[in-house]
Amino acid sequence: MKKQIANILTSLRCALGVVLLCFNDITKEFIMIFTFTGLTDLIDGPIARKTNSISLLGSRLDTIADIIVYSSLLKIAIAKNLIKNDFLVWIVCAFLIYILSPVISFIKFHKAYFIHSWSAKILGFSCFLIPFFIYFLLFDTYLVFLCVLISISACENVIMQLLSKKPNSDASTIFSVMKDRKALTQE
Repeated sequence: MKKQIANILTSLRCALGVVLLCFNDITKEFIMIFTFTGLTDLIDGPIARKTNSISLLGSRLDTIADIIVYSSLLKIAIAKNLIKNDFLVWIVCAFLIYILSPVISFIKFHKAYFIHSWSAKILGFSCFLIPFFIYFLLFDTYLVFLCVLISISACENVIMQLLSKKPNSDASTIFSVMKDRKALTQE
């Protein structure tokens, strides 16, 4: 049972993400559920490492949960006209660049995965703050920051996949990929 705790938390985050998709506005209830999903996102990985239960299923569930939870924010932002068309185009383009990352890994290594880099983690945390900025009517300014950040993170992930000589979903930066690449070349 101990080895399943991380996957149970991640599955709970998926289910709560579906609940969040039912909201049409950033309410106090939305923020409470969203905050809980953020907390489970913070602890499921460390729990999996501590209980030695890291798995491909857990990694994929984590990605699915993130997509569902953050889709609820995007749904509300679009429905409430909080994202102007040019920003929406920017977000879609950056997302499409992000999608190249697992496509490249699949072509190179026959294994599709996203890299959990520092920029991706910073982006995840920044996305976690979105409902608070919407709730307190500061979203316009924050959106510019998010668009720049998602662009940087997406490009970094693609470059890391292109430079990788072996599959590594936990590479932290481009520099760590370069270091691994150099070490493999010297062997």
